[in-house]
Amino acid sequence: MTLSNVQDIYRTDEVLNHPENYFPVSEDIQTLRNLQEGVYTVDNTIKLPWVFGNTIKGVGSARYYGLHGAGWYAGYTSNLLWSGDDSSAMFQLSGESTLVEKVTVGNAPVGILLDPLLNEDGSVKTGIGTGKVVVRDCVFNGCKTAFEVGKNGNNNDEVTLDHVTVEGCETLLRLLNPKAMGFRIRSALVRNGSKNSSGNAVEYAQTENVTVKNIIDVYAGGVVYVEDMTVIHASDSVLRLNGTEGEHYDATIQAGAPFRIGNNNGFFSLKNIKIDLQAGTPKIVEMSDRYNARIIVENVQVPTKPWIDAIEKEERGPQIMYKLMGPVDIAIRDCNLFEGCIAWDGTSEQFPHIVLDRCGLSGSPTSILEIMSKSNSKGKCYLSTRDCYINSTHAPLPDITSYIDAE
Repeated sequence: MTLSNVQDIYRTDEVLNHPENYFPVSEDIQTLRNLQEGVYTVDNTIKLPWVFGNTIKGVGSARYYGLHGAGWYAGYTSNLLWSGDDSSAMFQLSGESTLVEKVTVGNAPVGILLDPLLNEDGSVKTGIGTGKVVVRDCVFNGCKTAFEVGKNGNNNDEVTLDHVTVEGCETLLRLLNPKAMGFRIRSALVRNGSKNSSGNAVEYAQTENVTVKNIIDVYAGGVVYVEDMTVIHASDSVLRLNGTEGEHYDATIQAGAPFRIGNNNGFFSLKNIKIDLQAGTPKIVEMSDRYNARIIVENVQVPTKPWIDAIEKEERGPQIMYKLMGPVDIAIRDCNLFEGCIAWDGTSEQFPHIVLDRCGLSGSPTSILEIMSKSNSKGKCYLSTRDCYINSTHAPLPDITSYIDAE
């Protein structure tokens, strides 16, 4: 079935009353370069050709699920809605230089999967690499994961997610391969939302709520640059460097050789990120394994009230903002920090190096050491501070360079 044979579904009562009339998009589509206004249902993974220069382009994107009332308030948009199984991706990108622009991807377990094609014996096809992808002005609505890089090799690098909205998805970006490197996320919006719960992908009135969990979830790979992102909701973390936790852990990718996250790929930058009042108290960086990683966090601002309320509710118990493990080097600049918000897990030889530069202390702390949560930490860390201050009074704090031992 070619694209010209796919029926556009417009905003009429026919959409709700006769879903059997919709034509699903089949996986043998060769091009989606000119998606028109309407809704397209997809029940099998669309595997784009293994070539240079694929394009998926619609006329516009917007929220599809979670609209209130009986009417459909969407504008001039191209919507692709998943009606297949509960584990597959809507799109599998296997070549180089792919552009995805102005489409809504809805209800899929994985919106876009970057993974090479395989030979009949299961080996990775060689010849053309996999990567060099740009996703621009798209909305991911009700997907479990918006963009995922699979476990197979063959590059899987250089991806830009530009001005994307992730609504009702647990994760924006998940990396599963050590060769997955070079990811740029710019001007993204992340918030809770809805997905279909009726079994009919186009039925937007019967939905269930979905909570954002880990925005960037890295099991293997790295070199990730995030800039100018707004986080309306996030229950767990902005950046999680995962270990052996979760359904996506692959024991065949050992921490040793090749490194899941290490010297070659373990760089992460979070810059100019707004954490909204509704987001609660998510971790900015969470590590669940000892990785030799380098992390820069700059101008990540969190609202004061949720953090102060959470600390007081726990009878001044710490609310962890940074959970660090092993020989990680992290520089935190121009951010606000709270009592007991940094925890670490270090040994005598492998321990975190933490640099705080021009950070403001909010709430009750009067000393920079009060932001270090010794009771939730193990071993030692190395702390160096410069030009930090008390937010409420702008009073400068003495610079510190010291090893710190947990209780």
